[in-house]
Amino acid sequence: MYFEDEFFLHENTPITKSEIRAIVYSKLNLNKKDVFWDIGAGSGAVSIEASFLCKKVFAVEKKLERVKTINENIRRAKAKNIDVILGEAPQALEDLPSPTKVFIGGSEDKTFEILTAVERKILNGGIIVATSITLETLYTIDDFYKGQKKEIIQVGVTKLSSHKKRMFIARNPIFIITVWR
Repeated sequence: MYFEDEFFLHENTPITKSEIRAIVYSKLNLNKKDVFWDIGAGSGAVSIEASFLCKKVFAVEKKLERVKTINENIRRAKAKNIDVILGEAPQALEDLPSPTKVFIGGSEDKTFEILTAVERKILNGGIIVATSITLETLYTIDDFYKGQKKEIIQVGVTKLSSHKKRMFIARNPIFIITVWR
């Protein structure tokens, strides 16, 4: 199921843009058997679309206002099989069932700790996809998985704007890191 970015409530909440979500899903290769973790769920856009492709989704978000936004977006999308977890990763991950697929959309300064927690729980053959706009997060993930099978791409999207004159407006470039377990 696909939703335009404008569908999701996200006033003061980060959202993974639709073009990036499409790439993330292609890297995750989601299916009806997957247990999926969305860490740093923000507006819930990734979790909600993934819920139509997966067996079970766990959307982990540490900020109460964002959890309220996620729950409202779930209601509006009529999404099922999503548990929204209010808590800070990595601690909030401890009691969740082992995932087959993981998306890390927000980690702030806890990237290493989150990756460590994910590695303890992810099932063999699982896939981890993380997005980052900072080199620090990119380098942390690259170093954590040094010598292991991974792919790092950088994506830049520009979108036509026609307020007064037609011109393309660039969005922030983003790194997408995929790790196969």
